[in-house]
Amino acid sequence: MNVQKVAEVIVNYSTEVKEGDKVQINTSVLGIPLAEAIYELALEKGALPWVNISDERFEYLWFKKARESALTWFPTHKLQEIKNTDVWVGIRAPGNTRLLSSIAPDRISLYRKTMEKIVEHRVEKTRWVIINYPTNALAQEAEMSLEEYAEFWYRAVVQDWEKLSQEWKKIAEKLEKTDEVRILGERTDLSFSVKGRKPVVADGKYNLPDGEVFTSVVENSVEGEIYFDLPSTYAGKFAQGITLRFRKGKVIDADAEINKELVFSMLNTDPGARRIGEFGIGLNYRIKRPVKDILFDEKIGGTIHLAIGKSYSETLGKNKSAIHWDMIKDMRKEGEIYFDGELVFKKGRWLI
Repeated sequence: MNVQKVAEVIVNYSTEVKEGDKVQINTSVLGIPLAEAIYELALEKGALPWVNISDERFEYLWFKKARESALTWFPTHKLQEIKNTDVWVGIRAPGNTRLLSSIAPDRISLYRKTMEKIVEHRVEKTRWVIINYPTNALAQEAEMSLEEYAEFWYRAVVQDWEKLSQEWKKIAEKLEKTDEVRILGERTDLSFSVKGRKPVVADGKYNLPDGEVFTSVVENSVEGEIYFDLPSTYAGKFAQGITLRFRKGKVIDADAEINKELVFSMLNTDPGARRIGEFGIGLNYRIKRPVKDILFDEKIGGTIHLAIGKSYSETLGKNKSAIHWDMIKDMRKEGEIYFDGELVFKKGRWLI
């Protein structure tokens, strides 16, 4: 596992750290080796880095013991910190991916709503990137050894992102000229408009690994039904076999084969949680199967995903919500996508 190469991608390409940049590096204890490599490179660039090191035991205690007044307490100091940050790096290195499984979803949702302003500033005002660091917990979720997971992680992250970006721009350009998107597949016939919205090529600038084109949808245009066969994770919990039915852009009915309670809890977070905030297209063909981690799974080449909740301003989306939950559909065995009636994707491969 070449941590140095990964740190170089983050510092030199993803966030383009330069002299004088204030660089906030966030990690848990297990991710310190990558944090250290990023910290050293940032110093060599003449930047001003600092490291926030967390321990997941405190995260568990917070969600388990905090009173509602604590969950709704707005941490002004964290807002000031992010306002004084140019580059934000988030390293996810869990020792237990099921840490919050026993926590009521509405407690997590309430806290995320409290933190919405801080997250919004980070997304819109800093050069940010989120990356995993291989741990036994992540490897176990992926049903791999740590060595296998580390190799899988490295291959997915260290790529020629500039070259891939040029290839993916062709899809984004076609999508930008499209009005109606129609998705057909297993238990799925869904259509929506993307007219006037801005597709974004996700080419390693924000998430690592990356590899998608995403946009927002016209909020009241979604009609039909879609079945998401791959696991969908949120705050350490996961649901699978999710079905969503839409009318005039709103989820009017839902079901799930695993963890239906989580689905309905998230849909009931706020009014915006029942509308689509993102339509995404997975394009990283080095990721071939789900590992129960949205950072990887939404990028699987030959898949699509929709996110309920908040849309991104860069896509000209208008939906507001405290949540943004990606749900993934595998389109490689049975799937077609049409742009304004033209078949552009069939069984995992783009025809553009």
